Order: sequence, then C-alpha cells, then structure tokens
Amino acid sequence: VLLGDIPKVHLQAQARIKRSQQLQKLRHNSRIHKDKLGEKWEGPFYVYDILGNGVYKLRTMADKVLKQKVYGNRLKLYQPPPR
Repeated sequence: VLLGDIPKVHLQAQARIKRSQQLQKLRHNSRIHKDKLGEKWEGPFYVYDILGNGVYKLRTMADKVLKQKVYGNRLKLYQPPPR
C-alpha cells in the first residue's frame, strides 16, 4: 500500500465495517422475540368442527376456516374487554 492510498483504503475499511455492523444487527434482531409484551392470544375464533381427542378446527369472524387443527388445551374462552 502506497502512502497516497492510505486515505482511500481507510474509507474502504470504514465502509466495510459499517456494512458488517448492519448485517450483524439484522441477524441479531431477527432472533429477538419482538412481542415480549404484546398479545399472547389470537382471535377470537369460532369452533368450526370437533375432531375428537380434544382437537378442534376453528373459523375466523370472517367465516374463513383455518387449515391447522388446534388442541383444546391451547384454547381459551373469549372474554370481551371491559368497557
């Protein structure tokens, strides 16, 4: 490296460091649980079908039937928010 190239190399190194830090931040943030204080339940849903062995099929308020089946121990009775 020639003495005249040092400022150019220095700027390139700064750019690489900045890009590397941005990528590290993206990777780190992708693993963080974003909704730690958010809602723990989805819904409300209607029970669409009872499949037996405590397994249910659900439908949304807009009458869309969900593909996945849900075990009854993962369901909770809907309580409207107090006014």
